[in-house]
Amino acid sequence: MNVAWCSLGYVRVAATIEPSLGCVVMVLKDTMTLTPTSVIKRGAPGAMAREAQRTRAAYELAASSGLFRTPQVVRYEAGTLELERIDGMTPMQRLLAQAPASSSVWARLGAVLAAIHGCSALAACDADQAPERLPEAWRIAGAPEAPLHGDFDAGNLFYREDDDVIVVIDWSVSPMLDGVGVIGPRCFDVAFFVSGAFFLARRLVRRRGIEEKLRRFVAAYESSSGQTLDRMALQTFARRAGSLRVERQPKSALHRWSYRRSMIRLERFLEQGFDK
Repeated sequence: MNVAWCSLGYVRVAATIEPSLGCVVMVLKDTMTLTPTSVIKRGAPGAMAREAQRTRAAYELAASSGLFRTPQVVRYEAGTLELERIDGMTPMQRLLAQAPASSSVWARLGAVLAAIHGCSALAACDADQAPERLPEAWRIAGAPEAPLHGDFDAGNLFYREDDDVIVVIDWSVSPMLDGVGVIGPRCFDVAFFVSGAFFLARRLVRRRGIEEKLRRFVAAYESSSGQTLDRMALQTFARRAGSLRVERQPKSALHRWSYRRSMIRLERFLEQGFDK
């Protein structure tokens, strides 16, 4: 077996010549493999079964709404989930740095998330799997709850310029919350995207109008969903999500410095507000 290292987006992966497949595969982690046509994920059977079911529901939503695309489930069995591989995608991190605030992509992302939260198929899917709600610290007393993506940030969002489509991946719920919580307040996903924008694109964003892009995203979400988000809860959740990222940051001094700067920028944005 021949192994070489190469880069895939921002991830360094092992490219392996696999005789049984007659092709090159890329091993991102022990739990994920890329082939020329598919992405193969492995994990605990219960968690992977839930992800498979949620991905199927999301695929149907994407097809019926026309707002986005998500990989189709090829097969699932005994903790192994094989998904369609979608090529030609630009990571949303790059768009956060490159696309102007006037770009329609920010409003479209808001509409995509609103559709996810209003998806009855996702709600039924979660009910079938005995849904876990977010931990108490991430819930709002008396607030209506919705099906969540759970990890709606720039690392799971892409754009295909060839057909002008947004791609949403990874319906497994946030690893930062240990995969817990498929039902929760709407502002969780919104705040997660806002905080993630400052961290996942920290090397690209700098001073390139990210604040105005995020305000367009929030405004579009509210317009598409017909829901006005609680600003205090949104700020609290975004700050908490940012703090969680800092706590789980890589250990190198350079990364610690970078994450602290990202948190400072996030705090500054939250002080300015979402409606400036």
